[in-house]
Amino acid sequence: MPKTIKSQLRKVIYNINNYLSERRSEGIDSIPLNNITDLVVNMTGISQSSVMKIRREGQTSVVFSTPKKNKPKTKKKINLDDFDLCAIRHKLQEFYAVRKEVPSLKRLLAALKESINFVGGRESLRLLLHKLGYKFKKCRNQRIILMERYDIVAWRDRYLQEIKDVRKSGMPIVYLDESYIHTSLNQAKCWQSENEPGGSKSVAKGKRYVIVHCGGKTGLIPNALLIYNDKEKKKDFHDAINTVNFKKWVLDKLIPNLQEPTCIVMDNARYHSSQINKPLSMINRKKEITDWLSSNNIAYPTNATKSMLMVIVKQNKPDPIYEIDHLVQDYGHKIVRLPPYHYDLNPIEIIWGIVKGKVATKNVGLDNITFMQLVKNCFEDITADTWNNCCEHTKKIEEDYRQRGPVIDGEIEKFIINVGDDSETSNDTSSNESVISEIETQ
Repeated sequence: MPKTIKSQLRKVIYNINNYLSERRSEGIDSIPLNNITDLVVNMTGISQSSVMKIRREGQTSVVFSTPKKNKPKTKKKINLDDFDLCAIRHKLQEFYAVRKEVPSLKRLLAALKESINFVGGRESLRLLLHKLGYKFKKCRNQRIILMERYDIVAWRDRYLQEIKDVRKSGMPIVYLDESYIHTSLNQAKCWQSENEPGGSKSVAKGKRYVIVHCGGKTGLIPNALLIYNDKEKKKDFHDAINTVNFKKWVLDKLIPNLQEPTCIVMDNARYHSSQINKPLSMINRKKEITDWLSSNNIAYPTNATKSMLMVIVKQNKPDPIYEIDHLVQDYGHKIVRLPPYHYDLNPIEIIWGIVKGKVATKNVGLDNITFMQLVKNCFEDITADTWNNCCEHTKKIEEDYRQRGPVIDGEIEKFIINVGDDSETSNDTSSNESVISEIETQ
């Protein structure tokens, strides 16, 4: 018998049960009343509970239906852009620095619903906080508070000081980033009537184009824009960019347009962070590990196992040397890396929003070639004043971080108790390299 008893079979079973019941009531067959269900079970081969359930179903309705499977509920995906993620961080810091309150998950959720219309629940918010580098710590009264990972805080503090020193030195700064844009990008609403339907919103995503650009002291850098079609349609557009493509863009589009030694600011996407001195791992042969230790004058026991050797390697692991850093240094430039998930410290993130907004208003039934030209024109329309305003906005955010840092540090000291060795913090990373390895994309 099938696991699911369909409507037609259910009706047959119900009719058999009624037929036997009628013959019993008319005294035609000597069928005990309490044996009718057993007879139906023997005749149809289904369980007793199913027979009784179908009997009850027939008493309330003459129409039988096939039971539907209980499909598992799918979680609603919370789509937040880079600025929403930064807004979550700023709101959490506001609890410490401004409100002087412990930012519990419940209070933070209520504040975000009010400020950015956050539509997720507590679990969604908890996962986002973990993604942004926050963790839980005990405070004096044993309540749980949210704390940003110390290595990310240190990275941010280090970046803020470094970018401040660069500005003080007078060295020009260039911000770069990558994004994407779909050919179906358009406005969700427009003015329309029965006679004038207006624009249509595409159901399909259309072709996806990856865009790479940068901006300096006089605005977006001319001839640095790169747009190309992401033919493979990978889930994450960062997968469509690799170290080779990015290196080629730096050599062909970026460096030729830098007229003097420049500080290049970028995030920690993996194609930005390919290492020349890649660390050894357990996939290396034992001889490769011992040769590396010997070449670096690092002592090790002669009878050491591979696992013991890897512990020694980890204890003596050198600072990473990134291929792209080494490349630009040959041309007199330097690279400064943004702390993880700090999109608000890159003014070109604002430019993405401005350009996509302009494209959406003009993208009505354009073919791919015309669409690409539209995107280029929208970038060309970004004036030096617009870029400077974005940079000034970023400087204000930097100053907010600088001012809030010591305040938050002091407030946390009031909440935290010293519990000795903390197994949670001992597993945290403490260098740029280890954090980069945890971050798939920025």
